[in-house]
Amino acid sequence: MKNLLKLSLGLLVCVALFSCSKDEDEKPSVNSVQLGEESFNVNGAVLQGIFVGEESIANISLINASAEQTKTLTISIEPSSEETIPGTYSYPLADGDMVMDNFLTNYTVFEGEGESEMAIESTSLESGTVTVTHNGGDNYSVVMDLTMEDETVFSGEYTGKFFVQIQSVEMPF
Repeated sequence: MKNLLKLSLGLLVCVALFSCSKDEDEKPSVNSVQLGEESFNVNGAVLQGIFVGEESIANISLINASAEQTKTLTISIEPSSEETIPGTYSYPLADGDMVMDNFLTNYTVFEGEGESEMAIESTSLESGTVTVTHNGGDNYSVVMDLTMEDETVFSGEYTGKFFVQIQSVEMPF
């Protein structure tokens, strides 16, 4: 009887282990972001947002970093709440879209070693559209078509895990 119980328990554990699958809601990683004609290899993605009363801002940063250089595309959006981060944002603002901030949306390149040898180049948004989709957990999709002031163009999609930091603050008055 003990052996039958052990065998049944062992079979139950095997079935449980092998029948589990990844979260069906989580989309696999996609990195088809283009910087002009070249691939922009995203090796880090961050979503930071702060919601204070009726005001809010969220930044999506897609990072391409190596030992010699760090390139960061930061997309600054203004969702009305944490739940409304998914959606379409544009600048200039198009009907039905939410606000994308043209000054805070920027592409920055840091090059060199040490502060004395560091070179920094940066450009802000001229125009564009970005659509954000929440795929579950920390997995998001960002589809973009952005033109920067120096005519740098970002297009394509990034889907994957983001480091997410969201803070909501209630105003005492």
